Amino acid sequence: MRAVCPLLKKVEGGYVCGAVDRSVNPEAWYCFMDYPSCPLYINYIRRQRGQVTQGVPQAQQTQAATTEVKPLVTVTQQAATAAASVSVSEPEDEVINRLRGILESMQGRVKDLDEAWRSYEGKATAAKGELDKNEHLVNQYLLSLEGIKANLEESIKELEYRREAGMIDESSYGKAREYVEKRLSSITQQLNEMREAYGRIQESILTHYRRVLSEGTEAAKVKLSLAKLEELYRTGRVSKEVYERIKAQLTMMGG
Repeated sequence: MRAVCPLLKKVEGGYVCGAVDRSVNPEAWYCFMDYPSCPLYINYIRRQRGQVTQGVPQAQQTQAATTEVKPLVTVTQQAATAAASVSVSEPEDEVINRLRGILESMQGRVKDLDEAWRSYEGKATAAKGELDKNEHLVNQYLLSLEGIKANLEESIKELEYRREAGMIDESSYGKAREYVEKRLSSITQQLNEMREAYGRIQESILTHYRRVLSEGTEAAKVKLSLAKLEELYRTGRVSKEVYERIKAQLTMMGG
């Protein structure tokens, strides 16, 4: 268990040092473990002792001062013994641990993003491959449905012609036309829906694939620029300062 300064007060929004009545960061000060060495704590104790001894005869002050020496020596010896046997946590240790925790958490986020990007890149490439593989087949099916639709439209014209020529009675004409029109309406609706769906899918896949392709192109451009920069620096056409600054910028752009 850590030894906490008795003058440290927990308040809303942080901590206050009772020795000076102002806010303080206990992690960066002496408030934990080493508070007897804190100059604020030492001055506070001295002030308190000065107030107690005011008005007391000199002889009593001398006696009190004499009797206080032994406990202080004892406390110092106990602290030295504890320090020798126990690893004492310094104020900066807590700050370092917390900072390390934050950095490790953010590094984990970076790792997750890298893995997510690799997964995204692979899925976008796979989707583009499936689109390319099925494009011809999808277009064939759509053309086939268009052909069926055209045949049904011709069937309606044929029925009209047969009725006008007296080759078919009204009852047969009505039933046949109703059947053809029902099929024509259904195939027209589904054909339009599938064309629109295929168009949306195609555009979405190409959007993702272009994003992956653009990232790869940008990375290639950065590598080429770095190579040119190296050549300029090697031949002395740019200074070291300019070389290092531009290289840092390019490296950041290239990930």
